[in-house]
Amino acid sequence: MANFKKVVEVLRQKGMSDNDIYEFIEEVKNTEEIVYAVEEYFVHGIKPQIKIEGYNHHELMTQYNLSETGAFIMLDFLKHEPEFAKQVLFKHDSLY
Repeated sequence: MANFKKVVEVLRQKGMSDNDIYEFIEEVKNTEEIVYAVEEYFVHGIKPQIKIEGYNHHELMTQYNLSETGAFIMLDFLKHEPEFAKQVLFKHDSLY
């Protein structure tokens, strides 16, 4: 299980509000592989190797301009509602 205390510390240092941190953790806390990737990324600085529905964290940040936390939330969204999440990404992509 992730050490969310350390994750919270890092996110506070990055300037994220406590409310936003709480909402982020609530979004991802029930998906074990994402929880693990969150801790590895924010606490240990390890690039996430997780790939869901063909998308990875880095790609979501660079190609879709998502924040670090937003990319993890999107991975969770892709895990639980893949078709709808892909539609959201497709619509975002077609705007550019």
